[in-house]
Amino acid sequence: MLLSIRGLYNYRPTIFNDFQVPTGMNKQAAIADILLNCSELSVVYPDPEMMEEAIKWWTLTELENWTRAWNALQLVYNPIWNVDGTVEETEERDLENSENRTYQSVRAGSKSSEDDGTSGNTRTDNLANSETTVNGVSGFNIQQGFTDADNTVVNGTNTGSVTDAGTTHNEREESENEQTNDTEAKTGTDSGTITRTTRRTGNIGVTTSQQMLREELEIAQVNIYHLITDSFKRRFCVMVY
Repeated sequence: MLLSIRGLYNYRPTIFNDFQVPTGMNKQAAIADILLNCSELSVVYPDPEMMEEAIKWWTLTELENWTRAWNALQLVYNPIWNVDGTVEETEERDLENSENRTYQSVRAGSKSSEDDGTSGNTRTDNLANSETTVNGVSGFNIQQGFTDADNTVVNGTNTGSVTDAGTTHNEREESENEQTNDTEAKTGTDSGTITRTTRRTGNIGVTTSQQMLREELEIAQVNIYHLITDSFKRRFCVMVY
């Protein structure tokens, strides 16, 4: 008995109950594409129960390949780039360092001074003096008082000058020495993780943009629904028209 897949489906619609497609695909659209493109061919299993069981196991063996093809066609990319990658580097740091520094400052100097001078003072004294000496006598029987006996008058002049002169010499010398020593010590630890991420994109010149566009158009012709239908046709249909 020769039956097509459409005839079996019309008789038993449950034959595609266990039929699976990749996530994101339309299961009913896939079934419709199989019925549309295989209606003119007879199936190898005209028994409805047998066909339903066969479709279930065929789906399980092909689903992974269909999923990979479906996901690949869903990728978003620039069709004229042949480089689009990310390089990530991770560096582990666990370093210990120490540093000692010594600062020395020395300052030395001397200072001297010398003073020479001459000083002098002159003083002139002119002195005049007069001195009178009176000697008085009186008799014991005289009632009137004393009578001058003689007078001595001394007149004189004292003239002279005093000169005070001298020379002074002063010397002073000062010296200064200063030294400062400072010591600085540093000790530290540098640890952690450094992650570097680099992304390279564009065309490195291996393939021209026109060639890549041509390949993109070829990929655009790939239809996962048709791939599933072709797989069904090869597996379940008698390829005699």
